[in-house]
Amino acid sequence: MPLEKEFTNKASIVCTGTIYQITPKSKTTAIYIKNIKISSIKNKKIKKENYGITGLLIYTEQAENLKIKNQVKIKGDIQRFTKGTNSGQFNEYIYYKSLRIDYKVLAKNVSIVNNEYAYFANKLQEIRSILKQTYQKFLPEEDAGILCAMLLGDKSSLPQETKELYQKNGIAHILAISGLHISMIGLFLYKFLKKIYIPNEINIPCTILFLFSYAQMTGFSVSTNRATIMLTISLCAILLGRTYDFITAICLSGTIILLQNPYQLVNCGFLLSFGAVLGISVVYPIIKKCIFPSEEKNRKVNKTVESIRIVLFHWTKKELAEHKKWRSGKKIIYKLVDAFLISLSVNLITLPILLYFYYDFPIYSIFLNLLILPFVSLLIALAVLLAFIGMFSEFFAMFFAGGIHAIFVFYEKVCNLTISLPNSIITIGKPQIEQLVIYYGLIFLAIFVYNVIPKLTLPIMLICCLSIFVPTPSNNLSITVMDVGQGDGILLRNETGTTYFIDGGSTDIKNLGQYRITPCLKAKGISYIDYALVTHMDQDHISGLMELLEKQEEPGVIQIGTLILPDTDLKDDAFLKMVKLAMKKNINVTYLKKEDKIIDGELSLSCLHPYKGFNTTERNAYSIVLYMKYHSFSMLFTGDVEKEGEEALIANKELPKCDIYKVAHHGSQYTNSDSLLDRLQPHYAIVSAGEGNRYRHPHKEVLQRLASRKCPCFSTIDHGAIEVCITKDKINVSGYSSVSTLPFPKKKLLGEIQKKP
Repeated sequence: MPLEKEFTNKASIVCTGTIYQITPKSKTTAIYIKNIKISSIKNKKIKKENYGITGLLIYTEQAENLKIKNQVKIKGDIQRFTKGTNSGQFNEYIYYKSLRIDYKVLAKNVSIVNNEYAYFANKLQEIRSILKQTYQKFLPEEDAGILCAMLLGDKSSLPQETKELYQKNGIAHILAISGLHISMIGLFLYKFLKKIYIPNEINIPCTILFLFSYAQMTGFSVSTNRATIMLTISLCAILLGRTYDFITAICLSGTIILLQNPYQLVNCGFLLSFGAVLGISVVYPIIKKCIFPSEEKNRKVNKTVESIRIVLFHWTKKELAEHKKWRSGKKIIYKLVDAFLISLSVNLITLPILLYFYYDFPIYSIFLNLLILPFVSLLIALAVLLAFIGMFSEFFAMFFAGGIHAIFVFYEKVCNLTISLPNSIITIGKPQIEQLVIYYGLIFLAIFVYNVIPKLTLPIMLICCLSIFVPTPSNNLSITVMDVGQGDGILLRNETGTTYFIDGGSTDIKNLGQYRITPCLKAKGISYIDYALVTHMDQDHISGLMELLEKQEEPGVIQIGTLILPDTDLKDDAFLKMVKLAMKKNINVTYLKKEDKIIDGELSLSCLHPYKGFNTTERNAYSIVLYMKYHSFSMLFTGDVEKEGEEALIANKELPKCDIYKVAHHGSQYTNSDSLLDRLQPHYAIVSAGEGNRYRHPHKEVLQRLASRKCPCFSTIDHGAIEVCITKDKINVSGYSSVSTLPFPKKKLLGEIQKKP
């Protein structure tokens, strides 16, 4: 019996489970439990039913005495993970499914039922805590936070500014426990034990035990899991005297991980981790042979020529030294080119994955990684020495801390320099599944062609790389009514490429600009809004837009060309603040009133309200009302117009009919009157409102008014973002699938209007 049937979004719950992971957060502690048994939900007793739940994520402030493998009793509120209701929005449900977590619980009380605990696992957690305290003792707070994220998998104190800076530069992978870290640490330990003559029969099992202990201590992320398995296979091959095959190790590690949890297949970390190693193992050797086809042959020729010159021409030591210097210079250049080819090969495989999940491409990241990565091994070495020396001598520990700080300062300087360069971040958008199939099809074709016609390999790979940057052509008008909770946010993109954004605010979604508006726009390949129209100054219409305005000077932020505001005499503090902010950011500000019109090809936007001299004391009343015309189709955007505003609309004898009606004021019963609907006679209606909002929008009365006129009303509550695609002779209304359990949600066709030319 699925638990979803017991509650919609949130419910009280009492359950028990076994702790298998404890992760400190900045303000709370996250504990992960398995072996779930639910005894009560919504105050209704249940007899030890777990509803097929694999794991729960518990947030609590009562974690002081908790240990791994404790059996605990949880009382709190269980919540569903969001599945993403807009294009580009983070799919929390899929992410936690890949971690074998079904729900989250905000615990009010956590009590220990059974004191049994895992001694070794808890010792590892204690060591992790000691290492964190050591880094916090000797390093500045910001440096300690970065180092704890890199080496301990603890991101609770990672500065948000640093995280964003690294992400924008395409080096965020160094902030996670990656295969690079595991390989460096594991191989260092193996070679160190070998240097002190520890036999492989003891050395290799000790190294493997250390690897799995370190992975357990840091949370066993997917990249850690992959690297640990692959390195273990490599060490076992040495121990057994067998040949290590890289491709076989990749396939085996991937199979093991997917058998543990098939949902890892749609986890970004899994795809990037395996994509990177496939790029190095499969693509890099082919590109290298294409660039340096006669590498071994040239090496032999150089040695032969050098020997001939010494014998026949009696080179002096000085001449020989100069020649060797020249050869050393060639070697350095060769190594730099080789490192670039490795970075290029990794990016060839991972680029579509990055675009599918993040929509941006930091154009200089290929070169920046060449500069950043060589210092990672030094950083790890200094961190290990700091942790060890710090236990004995504070004086000497400060030298290692100084080296770590210098590297982080260097990283910051280089990142700030790179991000300030022109076009440092380009927004490509979310590739379609068809594009991904074509892209990887070309990669496999290039690999196949190499064995037949090697000269065609690089051209095919170049075409492959360029194909992902080619935007999908559009010959229609698209309108997206975003799901912004209790608020409004509407995107119009004309066939000319011009973008219009109407409002952008919410009263129940925090950081709306960062987590919903920006991802949705970037997923569509939009990094610039030509015209941002604000109907009125309520927070549920401007909060997200204000976020964008405040961050206009930051790289990667959606840029705004022109801000359009209602021409009203009611210029309160919120109105003046927005105008002042826009002018400060060098954004054009213009005002819209009745009879003003925007013409853009076949698209026209006519302002029906407010008229010049319209006097009111209510923000809603002066809301801009836009009548959109595209070919023979029309749509009306109403903001929150009500009372005097709606009366003024109805009094307009020239008020036209419309095919689609954007319901005013989120479906409030105090507007959307019978008189207005009789004049408009819409075929479809769309309402933007938040699930479970305290105003109970949309009101039943409004829905009944629309139903009585046989006008279907589609709500963002039920369908997520609603997209309207208008061509010359047809309108398609689709809903973004908010109930999909897959990472590739399909749009559900809600309605269609056809008109004969």
